[in-house]
Amino acid sequence: ARAFYELKYKIHYLELKGNAFQDFFSNVMAKRYPADFMRVRPWGNKGDEKNDGYLKSKRMLFQVYAPDDMTEADAIRKIDEDFNKALPHWEEYFDCWVFVHNGKQGLGPEQTKKLLSLGKANPKITVIQWGFEEIRNELFELSDADLSALFGPPISRQDLLDLRSYHLKSVLDSLSKIKPPDD
Repeated sequence: ARAFYELKYKIHYLELKGNAFQDFFSNVMAKRYPADFMRVRPWGNKGDEKNDGYLKSKRMLFQVYAPDDMTEADAIRKIDEDFNKALPHWEEYFDCWVFVHNGKQGLGPEQTKKLLSLGKANPKITVIQWGFEEIRNELFELSDADLSALFGPPISRQDLLDLRSYHLKSVLDSLSKIKPPDD
């Protein structure tokens, strides 16, 4: 079951983009911190006031960024804009601002410097990033029932024992028609 959930998480982290990734992140946090994590959705012409979620007990404000293609300049601009536009609306409520992303290899040095410079310029606020491992750590604190609700049930031992060759025929037929990757 753990291997199934690890694989499903990796697929979600790497493949979900934009609002789908933000919804996934919010679902994880809502299950991990029920009645504590607050989803914030855009509302009318105010939007979400640069708040993609708030963890009340830890005074953490989350900003989620999961573009189709993360460029250095766009990510730096997003970090700077979202942090500075969140301050007038939320500063009294948070001590930690979290930039949540789905960067496959993490953040680059310039994005990291931007986060560090925002933290240095705002010493009362801890500025951090959450990527693959940080979200994974939150996810795997969930119960098996919550993991199943997020990803579906894992294949059981009985499912494997009940598997017959005719079950696999359509899968194998479909696989034989797929062009292999160039690499």
